[in-house]
Amino acid sequence: MRTITRIVVLTLGLGSIGLAGDAAAKSKNNPWDGAWSGSWDGMAATKIIVSGGRVIEYDYKGAPQKNLGRTKISGDTLTFGTPPSFVVTLTSSGPGKASAHYHGPGGESNADLTKE
Repeated sequence: MRTITRIVVLTLGLGSIGLAGDAAAKSKNNPWDGAWSGSWDGMAATKIIVSGGRVIEYDYKGAPQKNLGRTKISGDTLTFGTPPSFVVTLTSSGPGKASAHYHGPGGESNADLTKE
């Protein structure tokens, strides 16, 4: 009986290692990771840099912004910001392309972004 228990535990343990490996591989191949650039309403340059599934830099008119808040990825959408101060939502529109929407104290803006 002890031998069977050990085999089951060993098998379950190896399965867990496989799942952890899959999760690590997915995070390394996150389609959002990279630099996304475009312009808000065709007038104000923007760049959003994502690494490890998290927004690490957001530039507006060439200036890095502070207090980016949390990043949330759900399906084909990435959202970051510090509500109610501001929220930016990116929605995938194809490989290397995304539409972005900004909502904040300055109003609303939209942008088409391209992954560099």
